[in-house]
Amino acid sequence: MTPPLSQEQRHDVVESVELAKVSMGFITSPAYSKDAAALEVAAHVLAGGKATRLYQKLVVEKKVASEVEADYDENALAGI
Repeated sequence: MTPPLSQEQRHDVVESVELAKVSMGFITSPAYSKDAAALEVAAHVLAGGKATRLYQKLVVEKKVASEVEADYDENALAGI
């Protein structure tokens, strides 16, 4: 079992690249939990294509991103 986090964890990697990337991870329910299906649906609704809310807000409206992606991987460490 993943130990509880006592504070936010951040890791910045600075490299000379043409396009910056921001990645975020959140600890979620473990594999096969009752929340797994809802988390998969939430990821798809938020960022499952160009008509989704996250894409429209960040790429189309605010123009702060070139693409967005959301994924729930229940097999990753604690569903990150």
